[in-house]
Amino acid sequence: MAQQTELFLNRLPDDLQVDTSESALEMASSDVFAIAPFPPLAILLPTDVQHVCAIWEAANEHGIPVISRGAGLSYTGSVLPAGPNTAIIDTGRLNKIEHIDQDDRYIRVQSGVSWQQIDQALEGTSLRLKLVPPISGSLSTVGGALAQGLPMGLESIIGIEVVTPTGQSLQVGAGQFGSSLAGVNRTMGADLLGMFLGSGGIFGTIVSATFRLEPVPPCSAYRTYRTTHLKAAAHLAGELGRGLEHLRIFGTPVHHERTMADIGWREKLALGWRLLRRPKGLISLISALKAWLSALNGTDARAQLPVALHVIIEGQSEQEVSRVCAALDFAAHDNGALRVSSPAPSVMHQSPYSLRGMLGPMGERWVPVHGIGAASMLQPLAQVTAEFFDRHADALEAHEINTSWLLMLWPGQCALVEPMFLWPAPLLPVHQLAGSAATRAMKDWSTEASSSTKLVRQLREELIAELDANGATHLQIGKTYPYRTRLNTAMDALLLAIKNEMDPKGIAAPGNLGFGS
Repeated sequence: MAQQTELFLNRLPDDLQVDTSESALEMASSDVFAIAPFPPLAILLPTDVQHVCAIWEAANEHGIPVISRGAGLSYTGSVLPAGPNTAIIDTGRLNKIEHIDQDDRYIRVQSGVSWQQIDQALEGTSLRLKLVPPISGSLSTVGGALAQGLPMGLESIIGIEVVTPTGQSLQVGAGQFGSSLAGVNRTMGADLLGMFLGSGGIFGTIVSATFRLEPVPPCSAYRTYRTTHLKAAAHLAGELGRGLEHLRIFGTPVHHERTMADIGWREKLALGWRLLRRPKGLISLISALKAWLSALNGTDARAQLPVALHVIIEGQSEQEVSRVCAALDFAAHDNGALRVSSPAPSVMHQSPYSLRGMLGPMGERWVPVHGIGAASMLQPLAQVTAEFFDRHADALEAHEINTSWLLMLWPGQCALVEPMFLWPAPLLPVHQLAGSAATRAMKDWSTEASSSTKLVRQLREELIAELDANGATHLQIGKTYPYRTRLNTAMDALLLAIKNEMDPKGIAAPGNLGFGS
């Protein structure tokens, strides 16, 4: 194998940067939850598509496993080597905004672009992405997120370019007929684009993507309601979303919610500037400031209930938004919830990217599980989560493991419940990317809580099984969530045949989605 490794490295282009430094290999050996048992062979940093093609050609020739990695913010092992002598393609230097078309409303970017970069590129256009990016979008990359999957909005992805494990560059969707403008629609003949989304890199490396854009609605408003527990929050979310559109609902325990008080002054100023630039921006800014001051001063005595449910409302007119707000207030009151002032929904709307969730409030390790389903599944998945935490409360307390959760609902589309575990343990290399130094310094978890980490791993597996038994599906499947075992025989055989055809030596992301070892 040493000879094959040397031949592979010698086969790479002379102008391709190859990083074998200890710090780079250490970073690429970890994700948010685990450290790989094998360090990578090397970190490869392509700057163009030709580099990526050359890497895969050399890897296929010499049988070298390859993983494509964006920011590495996975928690399912998808970007970790499953065996020795694995090369890592770091897409971070494929970071160009290639084209913005305001008339046809699309944007084409390279895969190493972050979601926040896209937002910044679209400032001043009155357009935005038609999908909801991940909350880690200040660092997480387009290619990484598309390979891991997104909960909704995948129909707004209208084209990708992918390099296969044999080194071929494929245009899929928009552009597949040879022109970058060959339709901004995916449709015309067989639509193969979806095969690469959520595939965990088993079919190669996504190197660019084209997204549909939509006009930013001119009017928005926000609501926050307090209730008693997770199951009550899920029920309330379902009632708030009943019969309404253009809403985004998210809920958390109050002590873990993100507020304006958590944000540095630089971010506050940036948020204020964005608010001012929107239609009726001064009114929006004044409203956000009032909510912030109210939250800081604790002026709302009703804010003692432990669960917060936040709603972002958008519309084409103030009258439309006001009608929706009135309907929400009525439904909340009818279900025993209390309306309070909070800056959280405004912050999440205007500044949606936060990596604070990668660490606990005292710098603890953090890892989630999630279940996704139709909007009607929000309550059953929340109930599974609540009952699971209650059932294991004694063991969790004995091992100093705290829990939290996030729920999200896009009415009429889909729901997500994300249980979380937090426990005292040393941080991993990837945690250098997230969380403030001040937060990390609050506690020095110098001793590995191995029994706690082991229990978290066990409980995650059990909770995933229970969520799956209730019909949940998943993003970022990696090596953690079951996939092939849930497929029927015919579908598994088809995917295996496609995998074997595109990746005859089984070198692309071995272990992901249950393919390879």
